[in-house]
Amino acid sequence: MIGQFLGPLDSALNGVVGGVNEFLAFKQALPVALDFFAASGWALLASFPLAVLAAGIAFAIARRRAADFDRYRATVDLLQDELEQVKRQIAAGYAAGPALPAETGPVRPG
Repeated sequence: MIGQFLGPLDSALNGVVGGVNEFLAFKQALPVALDFFAASGWALLASFPLAVLAAGIAFAIARRRAADFDRYRATVDLLQDELEQVKRQIAAGYAAGPALPAETGPVRPG
């Protein structure tokens, strides 16, 4: 008869002991988790200036490439204009003036 009353008491004590064990496990894991979060916070804090630096460098490189492309485009436009002048002179059948702006003397067919 006493065994009938000890069954619920045993299960209640097992529940309390299980809760205490879980609390102790959490208490032991808490410093490790806090250390991890502190380290990851410092890493995140250090990554922001690096990200800004990388974005600045990428912007400068892109700006330099755009300037280079503009210079190349200007050169191509100049050469196309000079080519059109040469085509017009050839189509006219004579060289009325210098084919290229850099030339100073008359152009002689040759």
